[in-house]
Amino acid sequence: MPTYAFACEQCGPFEERRPMAEASGAASCPACEGDARRTYTPPGVVRTPAALGRALNLEASSAHEPAVVRAPRAGRPLPVGGHGGCGHAH
Repeated sequence: MPTYAFACEQCGPFEERRPMAEASGAASCPACEGDARRTYTPPGVVRTPAALGRALNLEASSAHEPAVVRAPRAGRPLPVGGHGGCGHAH
């Protein structure tokens, strides 16, 4: 359910979660219970850095069916202890 911003003339701004079908209706101020009008704010869109985006896509694509690795890449040592080289026991 989305969160919408409202402004009460007496108490100031507040937010309320409600269904999209009820987005345009007035809200009741949680402090004074007076009518509050909806205010429009920019969406919470955040740019993901390219490296993080690739990592998230790789994680999502292998969530149900991991990628098959036949052999390590040439020149790369195998991890110690079989735990991906993280340095601690699992």
